[in-house]
Amino acid sequence: MPTFNQNILNSFVEVFAEQSTILVDQLKQVAGKGEFDIYDYVSKCTLDIFCETAMGVKTNAQTTDCDYMKWVSRILERGVNMVWVYVDPKHFLFNWIPTVKNIFALIDKMQDFTAA
Repeated sequence: MPTFNQNILNSFVEVFAEQSTILVDQLKQVAGKGEFDIYDYVSKCTLDIFCETAMGVKTNAQTTDCDYMKWVSRILERGVNMVWVYVDPKHFLFNWIPTVKNIFALIDKMQDFTAA
């Protein structure tokens, strides 16, 4: 059976609709009040949809202060910084770099969250 058959995709429509409604409500609160960064709103909506459909976990990133969202952001920030300091991952010092240790710790938190 294919991973993304029509029945599975149809079951996601309710999640898409629910999370999109929350996104619209969030945007209504800031509309007409000057400039704002839409990335924050769309990325939280995307996280809510992804976690619920792919992992069966509700993060409520759009409506609560979501730790999972913070962990993802920190990993991305540290990953971008690692581009400037290349160390071969096979080198024995790689796992001792503080940024790498921090990334692995954040990944552990994310895995614990989704496994719960």
